[in-house]
Amino acid sequence: KIFIKKLWKSKFDWDDELPKCIVDEWNKIAKQFPHLSTLKIPRWYNTSKNSNSIQLHGFSDASGEAYGAAIYLRNVDQGGNITTSLIISKSRVTPSKTQSIPRLELCAALLLAKLITYVIKDFRHKKFQADEIFLWTDSKVVLHWINGNPNRWKIFIANRVNKILDSTQPTQWRYVTTETNPADLVSRGLYANELHKNHNWFIGPSWLFSTNES
Repeated sequence: KIFIKKLWKSKFDWDDELPKCIVDEWNKIAKQFPHLSTLKIPRWYNTSKNSNSIQLHGFSDASGEAYGAAIYLRNVDQGGNITTSLIISKSRVTPSKTQSIPRLELCAALLLAKLITYVIKDFRHKKFQADEIFLWTDSKVVLHWINGNPNRWKIFIANRVNKILDSTQPTQWRYVTTETNPADLVSRGLYANELHKNHNWFIGPSWLFSTNES
């Protein structure tokens, strides 16, 4: 998506010869395609009647190029064993009009709010629900906006905060460091061979396996 946006911003015509830097970048992407054939994505959530606690953990992040969100299910069985699974993720490239990183982080938080609403509705249809929901961002500015009165903010911020609060509670939103935020991979992009080696993308940050992570 980032590469296509770069092409679009460069305003090339269909029959234009692309500069070497663009061609080299595309070739680097194309060489990653074979890695996708060996990529395995675990789909079982490990939930059962023996589940003692089921949590949803959503993460959002933004960069100058893109923003996105990812949601994980954390399951604790009656024996205290913890398993985590990636449920869904979504990414969007940043708009053409330049926005500040805090505003892009707010867009990412809104995307996460929409995504968690979708997951909750989907679970409801399957007669399945989470005991707790946690939403994480590495932007303290976004947390300040969400926990404040939307009427205090400019229209751009107020509109998005109101939409976030339509489907989530301020108490669900928490701070996570950039280093342990899996949504950072969504906002910055990742080559296929890097994704293949990145097990944390599929199971979330290591602290999800702590018994007192909340």
